[in-house]
Amino acid sequence: MLRRAYQRALEISSQRLKEHELTPRQGMAIVAIGAHGAMSQAELGQDIAMEPANVSGLVDRLKKKV
Repeated sequence: MLRRAYQRALEISSQRLKEHELTPRQGMAIVAIGAHGAMSQAELGQDIAMEPANVSGLVDRLKKKV
């Protein structure tokens, strides 16, 4: 039953991300910023387990979507 609940949650979150044209990692970044407020790109990278060199590109792509 737990496995089915996880699969359903994954389906719903994937669908919501697609509606907003976001990748899963972009969604994670938005949630992290919403939860913690302003943070450096290094802090964001640590929070979403992303290499610092890639965080800059992620942030740039998110800014273009605004």
